Amino acid sequence: MTATLVDPASTPDLSICTITTQEWDVLEPCLRSIASHRPKERSVEVVIVNNCSTDTDYGVLDELRQVFPIRLIENTERLNFGANNNLALRAARGRYVLVLNPDTVILSGALDRMLDFMDSNPTCGASSCKLLYAD
Repeated sequence: MTATLVDPASTPDLSICTITTQEWDVLEPCLRSIASHRPKERSVEVVIVNNCSTDTDYGVLDELRQVFPIRLIENTERLNFGANNNLALRAARGRYVLVLNPDTVILSGALDRMLDFMDSNPTCGASSCKLLYAD
């Protein structure tokens, strides 16, 4: 079974928050990896903060919206890393929130394992995934 689309009035299982600032060349593969390896039997939304980037391909975002909801926040002025993440976190509606750098590619099963861990450890307030470099 695949992840379900999120009704705007419902709470998704996972909100994935990321920021783009002239980084479409790495953000697009990141979003496609989320689409390819989204959690099974769980709902997902993606919150993207566009930090005054002019290279975003909205056609690809529209295509990916068929797979999962994408909420796009358009900044009118350039903000720092913390302020952008705070915008995304305030917009996120998920039971869990993943702050994901735009140059990250999700591997198969990683989100399922992370969500399983969080569900199995209700006293845990935060977790992180293992980070691997492309080489």
